[in-house]
Amino acid sequence: MTKILLSAGHGAGKSHNRGALYYNEGDNNYYFSLVLKKELETYNGITVDLIRKNINDNPNLAERSAMGKGYDLYYSIHSNAIDKPSVRGTEVWDSVEKPNISLAQAICDATAKLFNHNNRKARYREGQPGYNWYGELRFNQAKSSMIIENGFHTNAQDCRFFKDNHEKIAEVQAKVIANYYGVKKKNQLTPILSKPTATIEQMKEWAKSKKASPLFIELAPTFYRVALQTGVNPVIAYAQSAKETGYFRFGGVLDASYCNPCGMKTRTGGGDYDKHAHQKFKTWEEGITAQVHHLALYANADGFPKSNSPDPRNFVSIKGTAITVESLGGKWAGSLTYGTDIVRMMKEIESTRVISPRLARPDIDMEYKGW
Repeated sequence: MTKILLSAGHGAGKSHNRGALYYNEGDNNYYFSLVLKKELETYNGITVDLIRKNINDNPNLAERSAMGKGYDLYYSIHSNAIDKPSVRGTEVWDSVEKPNISLAQAICDATAKLFNHNNRKARYREGQPGYNWYGELRFNQAKSSMIIENGFHTNAQDCRFFKDNHEKIAEVQAKVIANYYGVKKKNQLTPILSKPTATIEQMKEWAKSKKASPLFIELAPTFYRVALQTGVNPVIAYAQSAKETGYFRFGGVLDASYCNPCGMKTRTGGGDYDKHAHQKFKTWEEGITAQVHHLALYANADGFPKSNSPDPRNFVSIKGTAITVESLGGKWAGSLTYGTDIVRMMKEIESTRVISPRLARPDIDMEYKGW
């Protein structure tokens, strides 16, 4: 579960009326926070809380910072001001203490594009060396914390766009945040039974980037073939195995001699730290087939459970109880974020770029094209 805390900047009242359109920044931030909360909660696995639960709330900066404890993202909503009314643009002030440049910049890019104004980038400002200048970011215990300046309310065009387009801005920002945390709309979850969403080469390149065991990289085609034959998306099986085994580096109660790619238990089961409670397969082909069959069983695939499956836990009671990857959380494993963790890894695989060996040699490529 991804926990997000929205901080609508400032408070209510005339003290925050300022800018090109006699603009009440505190009120506008509050109303936008309600819209953004609603949009974020259309995504599976996201919960959202508000610092300002009503329009008159206005905790001080230190109180706001302290509220960040226990959250994955502290997201402070503002609009900017300057004494030059022609200046436009979006910027994001990311935490100096816990920087998250990829998310901060992605939010800034998407918002500036929607406003159709200057992208002033993700920025960092120190007070004392190593500490945030902004009070609500300083000592903030959220895993990531940042302030977004949605345009300049000292510019009439920016001010009007922010006030009049809460839903559009919320949709764009929520999508970026959801993509970062690897979650999808509640009606757009990730089916286990589906066509491949990446190639074998993407899987192998991703594994290399994670410094995976050479054996894990070598077995990528086996994962792909077995999953494809069963109707399971191979990317799911490969990402799940990486999560369960540490990219085949193991280090827990199992080692490579078990040929067990997913920590699968015996039919009778037992404790997580009891090696005798885990199935030992004869070959990696057998172990991978058992893992894929177990996924297919959860996903309600036709013909499962199979009487001749190497899956030792092909219980009819679990058939069809998790047809999406996200719903594996709390079922395949106790952690409720188990499925969304796998989805996040899948997205990394699917976005991995594979450079053709020939394209890595421009001299050969030029000769080939007759240049």
